[in-house]
Amino acid sequence: MKNNYLKNKILYSLLVTTLFGYSQTNYVTPTTANTSDWGGYMTWYGEGGNGDNWGVNDLKSTINNKSVTLQPNFSIYANELNNSYWFDENGDCNFDSLEASTFVTDNSLYGSDLVFNGYISTFTISDEYSVKAFIKVFDQNWNTLYENLLEILNTGSFSLKALASDMSLGPNVQYGFIVRGPAGNPNEENTLGAVVAIDTPNQSELNIVTPFSANVSDWAGYMTWFGEGGNGDNWGVNDLKSTITSGSITLQPNFGIYANELNNSYWFDQNGVCNFESLEASTFITDNSLIGKNLVFNGNVESFTIDNQYYVESFVKVYNLTWDVVYSKAIELTETGPFSIEVSSSDLNLGSNIQYGFLVRGPAANPQNEDNLGKVVIVEPTASIEAENKASILFYPNPARNIIRLNNNAEQIKIYSLSGYIVKSVKDTKTIDVTHISEGLYLLEIDFRGNKFINKIIIH
Repeated sequence: MKNNYLKNKILYSLLVTTLFGYSQTNYVTPTTANTSDWGGYMTWYGEGGNGDNWGVNDLKSTINNKSVTLQPNFSIYANELNNSYWFDENGDCNFDSLEASTFVTDNSLYGSDLVFNGYISTFTISDEYSVKAFIKVFDQNWNTLYENLLEILNTGSFSLKALASDMSLGPNVQYGFIVRGPAGNPNEENTLGAVVAIDTPNQSELNIVTPFSANVSDWAGYMTWFGEGGNGDNWGVNDLKSTITSGSITLQPNFGIYANELNNSYWFDQNGVCNFESLEASTFITDNSLIGKNLVFNGNVESFTIDNQYYVESFVKVYNLTWDVVYSKAIELTETGPFSIEVSSSDLNLGSNIQYGFLVRGPAANPQNEDNLGKVVIVEPTASIEAENKASILFYPNPARNIIRLNNNAEQIKIYSLSGYIVKSVKDTKTIDVTHISEGLYLLEIDFRGNKFINKIIIH
C-alpha cells in the first residue's frame, strides 16, 4: 500500500510539473521527520577504505524532537583500538578520515522543489572537522545523481534548495548532515566540540536589532590607524565622518585627519603623505543586555557609492572585560540591498561586552575629494525582489510587528513556518496582518504577475 501511494504521488508530481510547469515546494527542517526515521552511513577514506550503514548512535549523532547534535566519531577509537584493520601498532588510525552522514530518506519528496533549512544554535566543533548540510538524489542502485552541499562554518540560519527538475532525477531522496574528519579519541570529547541544528532559535530569547533600535545619542566611535606606530582611540562619531539620524546612517571615508592634521608630523610627512597605511573607523552601539541571547542585526543599504579603496562591513562583536575580541561575525557590504547577521546565545555568552555596528577602512581622505569618494547610506531593513520580467515587488518592514505591506498588489501572499505549514494566506491584496502570529522566523511567499517569490521574514 505504501509503495502504491508513493508511485501515485510521484506520477502526480510529474503530471503537474509537465502540464503546468509548476510544482509544489516542500519545506523540511531538522525536526520535520520522526526521530526513528533518521539513518546513518559511515565512509572511511584511505587505502582499503569502505562504507557501510551504521546506526545513528554509532556515528555519535544524537536526534530528538527538538534538535540534531553532531559530533566527531569516537566509537571506532573506543571499540576497535586493538583491531589491526582500523589501527596500527602505534594506535594511529589506518584511514585518513571518516565521513559520517546522518540523514532522512524521504522518497515522497520526489519531483517537487525542496527547501531544507534550520538554525545552527551551537558550533564548537574542532576545525579538524568539516560539517555540511545536504540534499541528495540517488538512482535505484544508490549512485548519486544530484547533490547540493552547504558547508556550515558557524552559528546562524542555513538553507538549501533543490528544484523539481533535480528532484526528478532519481527515486531516492535524502537530506541531512555530514561530519568529516579523523577518528576521535573519547578522552577528548569535551574539547572536540559539537554542532547542534534546530528549527529556529528560542523565540523568548531572540533579540532583533536594526540600526535604529538604539537612540542616536547611543552611537559611539573608535578609530584605529595601521602602520608603523599605529594606534587606536575613542573618537566622536562626527570625527569618523559618520552621520546618524533617526532615519539613516551615513558612512564616509575619514576627512578629519587630512583637514585638521596636515601640518602634524605624527600624521603626515613633509610631502603631505599620511604616515599610516589605512584608518579603520568603527561606528557602533554597545548593548550588554544582549549577553546570552540570540541576536539578529539587520538593515538595508539604500545607497552604495563609496570608492573601491574603502572596505565596509556590518558586524557583531563580543569582548571580554579588558576589551579583547573573543568573538566576531561580519558581513562585507558591497552593494545596495538588505543585510542580516545572526549570532547565537552561546556566542554572545563568550564575553562581557557586546557591540554591533559598521566599519569603514581605507586611506585618509582629502576633503576636496569628498564628492568623488562617495558614501554608504543605511536605512531600516526592507526586502526587494526582482522578477525575471523585471516587475519589482517590495515588502516591508522586516522584522514585522503588525502589518506587512507590499508596494504592489499581489495575487496571493502566504506565510509558512520553517516546518512547511501555511500559517496564514490572503489573496488579491498588498497587506497581510501578522499581529496574531507568534514571534519567530518564517518564509513569506508572494505570487506576483505569474512569479512566485520566497523570502525570510522575522515577526516579533
